[in-house]
Amino acid sequence: RIHHSQILNQRKLKGMLHLSIHPLDYMTMSDNDCGWSSCMSWKEDGCYRQGTVEMMNSPCVVVAYLDSATNMRIAGEDWSNKKWRQLFIVTPKAILNVKGYPYRNDTLTAEVLKWLKELAEKRDKRTKREKGEGPDYSFYQKLSDLPLTNLVRGEYMEVLSQACNRKQAGARLKPEQLLTGMFDFHASHPVEIVIMMCDPKEDIENFSQQAALLPMDEHPLRGTYQHADLTYIIKKPFRMKWNQVKALCMADSEDRYYLMGTDRMTGRKTQNHGNYGVIYHLLYSVAGEHPVQLGINPWGGEFHGTGMMIADGKAELLNIPGKSQFFGKGDEIDDIFLHSPDHKRKDAEFIWSPPGASNLPIRAFWTVNRLKNSRQS
Repeated sequence: RIHHSQILNQRKLKGMLHLSIHPLDYMTMSDNDCGWSSCMSWKEDGCYRQGTVEMMNSPCVVVAYLDSATNMRIAGEDWSNKKWRQLFIVTPKAILNVKGYPYRNDTLTAEVLKWLKELAEKRDKRTKREKGEGPDYSFYQKLSDLPLTNLVRGEYMEVLSQACNRKQAGARLKPEQLLTGMFDFHASHPVEIVIMMCDPKEDIENFSQQAALLPMDEHPLRGTYQHADLTYIIKKPFRMKWNQVKALCMADSEDRYYLMGTDRMTGRKTQNHGNYGVIYHLLYSVAGEHPVQLGINPWGGEFHGTGMMIADGKAELLNIPGKSQFFGKGDEIDDIFLHSPDHKRKDAEFIWSPPGASNLPIRAFWTVNRLKNSRQS
């Protein structure tokens, strides 16, 4: 009977894959209308049926299952009709799988293990943030971490969760939470890219086809633009004298690369205020006697962002500003990095991108007179 069920069920797998800790999903892990059972069955008085209660009370056991197109009835109510199910043990040190029923399916097992691993990693990052162990920079990924995905016509991949053809997927945001990130990708054939915000229970495939278009606000930033990466190269090293200041303005409307483009959703011409989404590479060097401080000042409003400094063979993520939560509307300058050339030339690269909701020009200042440990020459 079990072998017959294996043949019928694995001929073509279809159904929604679930992870559950609901008590009824433990109790019905081997009861279904799909023609299979096990020693955990309550309907057939399975010899180990009381083990379902032990699994339900365990702090580390999760049940995964593939549901059928039709529910089964329990005490007059509909409940999940499991074509396949498997138990997984999740601990801080390991994620283990138990035997699957009514058949072994390595593809489903691997998918669930990957899913649980992603959830565990998100939980660990959230725990670190709640303990104040640092901000979440999970959107910074190495190129080797990005997956190669093969899609046929009609298939889709949700990028944030990297789930393929799953009806519920994506990143869940809390009220007033802001998600920021950037994706570089290459495609060998034409692909459609859709960005959606919806209820977690929505079927994302249907939602993408039926949902209304999100209107733009007073500063239309959505669009397709050229020059996604801009590099500023300061050819001569900064040899700063006492009380000397040098400055550079970026993302200003007077810049020749201030971006103009088209919103493909509406056909409307747009102006990218603050060059939102552009990656800036600022290449420079310092030399001379005095330590040189790099300071940042946003021009015209509130601002909070992040940049990366590459200097002395190290890369460091820097908050802008670093001393307070955000810049106000004044003329604050935040000193984000100190270079100590000591009569030698030192090269540096500062990488940043105008952050969401802070689409302003910023000015970079190189100074020595703001430093307490500088010596006047």
